[in-house]
Amino acid sequence: MSRSVRTLSWSPVLPVLALLAIGGCVSAATVAEYIAQVDASIPADEMQDPGNPARAKAIDGLLQEDLGLGASETADLRLELAEAWLDALDPDQAEKTLAAVLAGKELSPPQRERAGLAWVAAWQVRLVCAPDPAALASPLATIAVFG
Repeated sequence: MSRSVRTLSWSPVLPVLALLAIGGCVSAATVAEYIAQVDASIPADEMQDPGNPARAKAIDGLLQEDLGLGASETADLRLELAEAWLDALDPDQAEKTLAAVLAGKELSPPQRERAGLAWVAAWQVRLVCAPDPAALASPLATIAVFG
């Protein structure tokens, strides 16, 4: 099967939404349940493939839906998305997601800490890939705008 046919025939978001709808829990699911459904919907070989964005794309698809989550739960799901982008080795998308999370005022101290740790992890991904690591700004300098 060619890669283009496989890509067209499988969307990581649709199986998650279908499973949740069948279970009747679309509006009552917790973030952990959504993440478990995302993980279950992605083939194991894709989950193990470093740099594969399937999980991040599936979580992003969930965030496009009205899941009935509160502000804190939505922030948790966005943090999961940022971490999934890190797993996909995409620090740009991770930082973009984290910036949106950190800009919100509804974060609890543990959520802020988790976001800060993910921010540093994004910097570490950049550090490993940078042609001139000394030219990278400190993660403390780049996250300072969020307080």
